Amino acid sequence: MAYWHFLLAFCVLLICRTLGNREGRAVTDFYNYRDEMAQAVCVSMATTGYILAVRRQCDSSQPSCADICTSFGKTCFGGQHVYNSSRRLSPDPREDIGTVGLKIHRYNDCSTLGCGPNYCCCRG
Repeated sequence: MAYWHFLLAFCVLLICRTLGNREGRAVTDFYNYRDEMAQAVCVSMATTGYILAVRRQCDSSQPSCADICTSFGKTCFGGQHVYNSSRRLSPDPREDIGTVGLKIHRYNDCSTLGCGPNYCCCRG
């Protein structure tokens, strides 16, 4: 009997973790904030149009941002490397004054390879 209770609890847990996610991925309150940062930087660099920040694997064997954007019919206008924060800042804006938090390196081209950009800015 204990086996069936365990199995039922396990199934409920799995269902709850994927509920609301059509791709079957686990849903959590914690997410990759770097996506939002990359999107904000791409939008700030653009003058007009639909703007996309596309993830790129930071590896020399991976295609350039120009190739990535072109692969789905868009035009590249830049790349960036959004770094993991080395320090977690307090949610209270009065604390951690003068403390370095987030860091992004902007590339002014779309052809950098290797562990350069980990996000590509595409327009279209």
